[in-house]
Amino acid sequence: MKKTLFYNFFPSKVEEEAYKVSNTPWVATQELVEIRDIYHAPIINLENSWQIKKRITRDEIILGKLVILFFESFEYILRYWTLDMAKSLVMNENGMCVKVWDITKETKPKKYDGGNVCFRKLYTDDYSLSCMRLFNDH
Repeated sequence: MKKTLFYNFFPSKVEEEAYKVSNTPWVATQELVEIRDIYHAPIINLENSWQIKKRITRDEIILGKLVILFFESFEYILRYWTLDMAKSLVMNENGMCVKVWDITKETKPKKYDGGNVCFRKLYTDDYSLSCMRLFNDH
C-alpha cells in the first residue's frame, strides 16, 4: 500500500460551528493515509539496487545529513513501512532511528544503527537521513 498525505480543506458542519464559537479561523489539516496503488511497488533490481541516486553536496557532508526529497521518501522508503511507523515519522519532530548498511566496501559492509542514524522530516516537507559517523568514516 502506498502512503500519501490527505488534506482536509473543508470543515464539517460541527467543526465549522466550533470554530465560529471559539472565533478562530479554519486551518486546513493533513493526515497520512494508505491508498491502494494502481501501480505495483518498484521491483528492486539486485544488479542495480540503488533506487535513490544523488550527488552529495558540500553542505550535506558538513552537516552529516543526506536530504531525501519528499517524492523519493514516499516512493522508495515509506511505501515499505507500516502506516503506524510512517505516521510516527511524519508527526514526530525528533524523527526515527533507522538502520543503514554501508556497502561501499562490499566484502566488509558496515552497519550503522541506534542513535547514530536518524530519519526525520524537514520543514520543507523533504526528509533527511542524519549519519555523521558514516560521513566521518569516509
